[in-house]
Amino acid sequence: MIKHQAGPEDFELDKGYEQLADKTWEEVLQEGESAWEKEPEQEQERVSVRMPQYMASIFIDTKRRDRNVPTVAAVERLTAKIGIAIVRMRFLEQVLEVEHLHKEILQLGNQFLLKRTYRGGDYSLQEVVDTVYRKCSLRRWVAGAITDNLTDPLGLPTSTAVLLTLLAGISRSASWIPRKWVELAERELDYFGTYLKGEARRLKTELLGR
Repeated sequence: MIKHQAGPEDFELDKGYEQLADKTWEEVLQEGESAWEKEPEQEQERVSVRMPQYMASIFIDTKRRDRNVPTVAAVERLTAKIGIAIVRMRFLEQVLEVEHLHKEILQLGNQFLLKRTYRGGDYSLQEVVDTVYRKCSLRRWVAGAITDNLTDPLGLPTSTAVLLTLLAGISRSASWIPRKWVELAERELDYFGTYLKGEARRLKTELLGR
């Protein structure tokens, strides 16, 4: 039986995110990319990031474990694909709350207050020992989803948003990735959830004290 692979019509209705978020990392890698994702308009985009060494090593080690991941770039693209679905399903309400508060502050017309509210650039991963420079590969729709769900509403740098997305993908591994790395990815996502709650509280305080 052939499993359904999400196409553009699914993502317009958000159904594609739901289907992806219910899968494991291994399932998404073994299914590979759909014909729609391989069309010219969904060409690859490259994003420069400073990635924790363990993430880079996982992607290199996973290369060629299945015919649908012949390269590190393919592993990155598919990890980001499931990752943004998980981020969206797990953090959507918190992100929307922060975005709404940003919009309220924008309406006040105060440049200094607006500058204080956009602190997404201050966020960073919590448990990082060493990093390596990489240019990560993303499909255009995934890059757009990361922008819509993390970068724009929170003011996060694109590189940070991409790292969070990749970590979310790693957190869904069932067997290929050693459990300690999966748990580390899960902790990083927990930290991010705590950050979002703190941002909402801070922005509410800014509004009250304006």
